[in-house]
Amino acid sequence: MGSTNIPGFYLRHVEQYVKDQGYTPDFGLAETDSDYISEDQLYRIVMDTIELTQCLSFGLEMGRLFALGSFGPVSQAGMSCANIGEVLKLIERYSELLLPLVKITGEEKANTYWVCINAISKHPKLNQIIVDALIASSHKVFNLLTGKSIQLKKLYLSFEEPCYANEYPKSYCKRIEFSAGQNALVFNKADLNASCITANPVDAERAVAECELQLKQLRSVTSLTQQVCNIIQSSLENTPTETVIADQLNVSERGLRRKLSQEGTSYRELLRQVRKDAAIYFLNQKNIQISQIAFKLGYQETSNFRAAFKTWTGKSPRQWRSENSTTDL
Repeated sequence: MGSTNIPGFYLRHVEQYVKDQGYTPDFGLAETDSDYISEDQLYRIVMDTIELTQCLSFGLEMGRLFALGSFGPVSQAGMSCANIGEVLKLIERYSELLLPLVKITGEEKANTYWVCINAISKHPKLNQIIVDALIASSHKVFNLLTGKSIQLKKLYLSFEEPCYANEYPKSYCKRIEFSAGQNALVFNKADLNASCITANPVDAERAVAECELQLKQLRSVTSLTQQVCNIIQSSLENTPTETVIADQLNVSERGLRRKLSQEGTSYRELLRQVRKDAAIYFLNQKNIQISQIAFKLGYQETSNFRAAFKTWTGKSPRQWRSENSTTDL
């Protein structure tokens, strides 16, 4: 699979947090001149920071540090939106500009609007930290944009209740369900109409155009292999076919196969790898049943998942979980 590039500005926030806690960063952050870092670099730096500061709620702390303008054109476009509903649609559209390790989707259900966060790092602990950061930052940003307190109807989190559970913003998420099998912020549909005090339609048009340009540039330097992986990861439950992926990438199926072959891979190989990585991620979360994992990976029958996993690893899902499962923060 292709490597995932993370915007380097996240390191500056980590560095500032370390300094604010009275420590001297020794992770080489100040010397990092690249615009991007790898997923493994981000994981190492985050875990080193937690070890140094002993802050287990690091994700929540980082989320509170992000300001309205922390995310460049996406921030500008968000501040220019008319209401919270428009902001959420914007975040869904440009989530890969914010953080490539996250896929954000929205769905209306009755009188609610579900914002589902699919953190797709191969490091389970990093996924939990990312989700925490998004919760804390969205709480802060929505309050600043509207000038009032937006309260979720419910917050669903896929991981087990952590030792820092009482640090989640109570004014934002009074009802939290841990071990839920998914990460979702559930808004009351009426709250989507909350007006943004910073709304500016002229600036919005210009900022969205810049976001589109950056999205196009990002995708132009991202390998086809990574693009296909991203599409599969974002819709794994309803696994996209080769035809669907080709349509999304505006290429023919034949062209897709040829280009992937030139990169030394294929749709079937990428689907296998994405499913394997996702299976290992979910198996590390002991609260998710194996039958649920099978469904999340796009399998209609649990027996098919078990057979595939044994082919990948030489072990059954249950055996792998008992031997390798890690403990969340």
